Amino acid sequence: MMKTFRANGEGMKIVKRFEGCQLKAYRDEVGVWTIGYGITNSDKSITGRTIKRGMRITKDTANKWLLESLRKKYSPLVNKYDNMSLKHLFRFVLILEVLKC
Repeated sequence: MMKTFRANGEGMKIVKRFEGCQLKAYRDEVGVWTIGYGITNSDKSITGRTIKRGMRITKDTANKWLLESLRKKYSPLVNKYDNMSLKHLFRFVLILEVLKC
């Protein structure tokens, strides 16, 4: 029986550790405007805003956006393609790999 991935406190800690948090918008290595824990304009349905130069957010906003992106964007992807019974921690490794795409 397939287990469903769910974002939780443990998973949030892992993503935060590997992703890091920037409260001021910056261009990533390929020139994409990014803020918080790797949030970009592809996440506009979560943020409701356009990430651009000079934009700043609070740590609370960064946490909220991370949780929403895990729940709405990345968890469904992992659950869709995960047909093996993986341990919860390994699922977060998959999430981290998806975040890099």
